[in-house]
Amino acid sequence: KSGTLFIGVDGGFNLHIEPAFYGLPLEVVPCRYSEEAPLDVTIAGNINEAHDLFAENLSMSPPREGDHLAFLNAGGYGASMSSDHCLRGEFREYLVY
Repeated sequence: KSGTLFIGVDGGFNLHIEPAFYGLPLEVVPCRYSEEAPLDVTIAGNINEAHDLFAENLSMSPPREGDHLAFLNAGGYGASMSSDHCLRGEFREYLVY
């Protein structure tokens, strides 16, 4: 999409399918404080399919390569609904409370 700033993450809808399958929005936040002005970004997964998007038109400070993003409202179904789609393999989940 012309004019869209895509942020690619090291994971795809195979790890968290709810945004692609159910259209549920994710609350995505960077795990690093930044004073940079927020930009409208689209968070895209690493699977080359059109519906591998975690968030669209999200206002946030642009992350740097290697930064971590938190999916705050991911819920408890990430691992149980995950798959080995495109042979992407396993992943780590962290509980934040």
